[in-house]
Amino acid sequence: MKPIIASLLLVFAISAACAQETTLTGIMHHSALEGGCWYLTASNGKQYELVGDTGLINSLRYEGQHVSLHVAPAKGAASICMIGEIVRVIARTDSVRMPVDAVIAPMTVKGKMYRTKAGLWYVKATWGKKYEFEEPPAKKYRRVGAYYNQKVRVLLDTASLHEGMDGKILIEGPHQPTGEHKAPGKKFDPR
Repeated sequence: MKPIIASLLLVFAISAACAQETTLTGIMHHSALEGGCWYLTASNGKQYELVGDTGLINSLRYEGQHVSLHVAPAKGAASICMIGEIVRVIARTDSVRMPVDAVIAPMTVKGKMYRTKAGLWYVKATWGKKYEFEEPPAKKYRRVGAYYNQKVRVLLDTASLHEGMDGKILIEGPHQPTGEHKAPGKKFDPR
């Protein structure tokens, strides 16, 4: 009878420990608080500080990285940062997925210049798309109705644009393909 009771107690202890483990999915962030702290903002809206194997934890330390982790509560753990609940990472359960750079396309933009009530200059291209300017355009284009025809680099990330815009013109003037840009000269540093 005693071996059966001992077996049942062991099963209950293991199931209780496993019941506390969970999977968290979210995005890694860095805070400059207390010399720098990394934390996970989970899809449930909560923030978690991660502890565990150094190699595993260090592989997670990329701003904006999307991760899925198998975690357990880190009972008795303390933190300098106190950003969120402290959890022990057991394993990473996702494939590595890094933040994606926004698409920047070189293109020739032809159209008429317009200005919003807020003072934002943009080109309404002949094909109907609207492209705002990152910096104010050259003086010769700063009048409503001026014709614009330039090779430029356009940021096509709608998340960073004003409402109703399809792209952001990043540079003014002729586009220089990669390889033609000259690096600034290095200054001598006597250190």
